[in-house]
Amino acid sequence: MANPKTRPLYQGAPAARRSAADARLGKAVRKAPGGPSSRNQIATARGNSRASRANSVRNQVNPTRRNVFNRNWMNNRIGRYPQRWHYWHGNYPASRWWRWATWASVTRWVSYNWNAPYYYNYDATVYLDDDVVYADDEPIAAYDDYVDSAKELAEVQDPPADSELDWEPLGTWALSTDRDHDGSNMMLQFVLSKDGHLSGTYYNTTTDNTQRIKGSLDKDTQRLAFTIGDSDTTILEVGLDNLTKDQAPLWAHFTKTGTTQTWLLVRLESPEPDAE
Repeated sequence: MANPKTRPLYQGAPAARRSAADARLGKAVRKAPGGPSSRNQIATARGNSRASRANSVRNQVNPTRRNVFNRNWMNNRIGRYPQRWHYWHGNYPASRWWRWATWASVTRWVSYNWNAPYYYNYDATVYLDDDVVYADDEPIAAYDDYVDSAKELAEVQDPPADSELDWEPLGTWALSTDRDHDGSNMMLQFVLSKDGHLSGTYYNTTTDNTQRIKGSLDKDTQRLAFTIGDSDTTILEVGLDNLTKDQAPLWAHFTKTGTTQTWLLVRLESPEPDAE
């Protein structure tokens, strides 16, 4: 049973509740970052732990990255898989898509009235308590409404088949789940269009499974949500500013079980040019 103080979060039809949740989240993220929070100490502890874990993951993945996401690797998979890899077109070198994003480059690319970046520090300043999602100590949404909002954001239509969108790279990352603390067999490469389409490539180094990433950006909240491949029962979300850092917490929502886990993205350096 939810806290009676948060019952207004549950009022209205589902679409209205999702809209209200997005509005509350947008209001929270537009606050000046670094303000007072009862969970600042938790945030600091989480950050230190993630940095240490990220170093272990990066060391484990570094030898593998030299053979992944180069032009020969991608061209081979375009022929083997039915998905369209929207961002691999033109004469760009493979190293372009490894390029790290900065907040300055992101704000030049996506034109929007952002006063400041907002870092989604999942399980610290953005957290779940008693079936309610909080941001900076403010109740944002009932859990189900929050997940439905992420799902709605992730389930975007593909660009037209003949479209030639321009894409901005958001880096290449190792993904470490809560069951894989010291290493990773999953790599993701993200790109973003000017209108907020999220695309990219997922690769499992153990199974040789390659899938397309598809999702979108909510410009009001700086929140990205996406799916991998054809699955629509696992919705992943991360803050846009998170993808400008060396490591970034990510929420994975499992809609079949109604559960959420906090995973970790670890940004990877581009391999040497001769590895392309």
